[in-house]
Amino acid sequence: MKRRQALRDEQQRRITEASERDAAAKADQEALDGARSVHGARVKEWAEEGSGSRKNVRILLSTLQGVLWPDAKWEPVPMAKLIDPKRVKFYYLRACALVHPDKHNTMDSTQRFIATEVFHYMETAYSAFRDTELGGASG
Repeated sequence: MKRRQALRDEQQRRITEASERDAAAKADQEALDGARSVHGARVKEWAEEGSGSRKNVRILLSTLQGVLWPDAKWEPVPMAKLIDPKRVKFYYLRACALVHPDKHNTMDSTQRFIATEVFHYMETAYSAFRDTELGGASG
């Protein structure tokens, strides 16, 4: 009898934990959807031209401070510092360190949404930059 009761208790505990995880995931998704509705257009405007084409990595890096959350630790980068491709790579890597998906654990939903979108756009822009200006070299 004790063993059956222990099994039932364990089952009930697991069911409760699963429903709590599901509720937390649903709340998290709702928060991300809210952040998307509030900040999605602003991030897209930062990353894309009016015609729908993507902006280049230099423009994204020089204007990154305008799209990040207020307490992000990002210093504005003047376009003059982004002439040298090596400096572009340096600032790109710094930006990625700030918004990389592995850093999202301590962020709220708004920051997580912005960081995810910024990372995606930066990665795409840097890939195009690498193919054209660095001759397809790795890095």
